[in-house]
Amino acid sequence: MMSTIKRRLKSSILGMLIRGWNRQNFLGAPWIRILLYLTPGSKKYSMALRILALSPHYFFRDPEHHGPRISTSRFLEMERKRNDDTRGEICRQVLLPYLEKSYAVLDYGCGPGFLARHVSGYVDQVYGCDISPGTIACARIISPAENLVYFVVGGRDPDPIKSASLDLIYSFAVIQHISDDLFRKILDKFFLWLQPGGRGILHIVVDDEGWRTEDEWREDRSALGKIKYRYGLHCFGRKEEEVRGMIRAAGFVDLKHLAIADICDIDDDIVEQSLFVFIKPESNIGTKKE
Repeated sequence: MMSTIKRRLKSSILGMLIRGWNRQNFLGAPWIRILLYLTPGSKKYSMALRILALSPHYFFRDPEHHGPRISTSRFLEMERKRNDDTRGEICRQVLLPYLEKSYAVLDYGCGPGFLARHVSGYVDQVYGCDISPGTIACARIISPAENLVYFVVGGRDPDPIKSASLDLIYSFAVIQHISDDLFRKILDKFFLWLQPGGRGILHIVVDDEGWRTEDEWREDRSALGKIKYRYGLHCFGRKEEEVRGMIRAAGFVDLKHLAIADICDIDDDIVEQSLFVFIKPESNIGTKKE
C-alpha cells in the first residue's frame, strides 16, 4: 500500500512540474517550450522525444517488449516508431474510407501529430490541435508536413479555422479524458467548424465495466482516489445512450456506433473500443442549432 502511494506521489510531483494551469494540460508548463526553443536545431528532435516521455499519454516502458537494460535513446525511438506505426494503421484502416483529396480536416487532440501527419498525405489541408502547448511544440518538430497546421486549443492566438470550413473532424484517445461538460462544448465547436454535410468521427470508450464514470471518480474519497482525480490522467467511461444523447443534442444526425474491432486489426487497445460517426445536417431545420 505504501509503495503504491509513493508511486502516486512521485507521479503527482512530476505532473505538477509539467502541467499548465489546467490540471489535465500535461506538458503545458511554459518551461517546456522555452527548453525546446533554446535547444540547438540538431538536438530538437531527440529533446522533443524526451519531453513527450514525461507525459502519461504517449510512451510506455514495458520490460518484456523493450528489454530490462535498454538505453533511453533506444526506448524513445522504439516508442516513437510504435506510435507512428499504429497511427499509420488507424489512418489507413479506419479513416481512409472517409478521406478525399479536396478535404480540409481537423485532428482534435492531435498529441504529437503522428496520425495528423499520416492523414496529410490523403487530403488537401490538415489542422492538428491540442490543449497542451508543449505537446504542440513537439508535434511541430517530429511530425511536420507542408499542408499540416498545428495550433493550441484555447491558446493566445485565435483558432485558424473559420466557421463551416471543415469537411471532417476526427478525434482519437481524447474523449475519455474529458468531463461531460467539456465534451458538450467540444461538440458545439465541431458543429460550428463543420460545413453542412461535414462528418465527425470520435473514438469513445462506452459500456466498459473496467472504466469508472466521471461521477464515480468524483465520489471516490479515498486517499488514492483523490490523488488520482486531482493530479492523474482522467479516464472516464460512458454509457452508449449518454454519448448518443449528447451528440444528437449538439445537432448532429445520421449517428452510427461502430465497433473498432470490426473495422481494423492493429496492435493498440482502441480495437476494444468504439467509434461514433455522425454528420452535420445540410439544413438546420429540426436541429438544436436552428
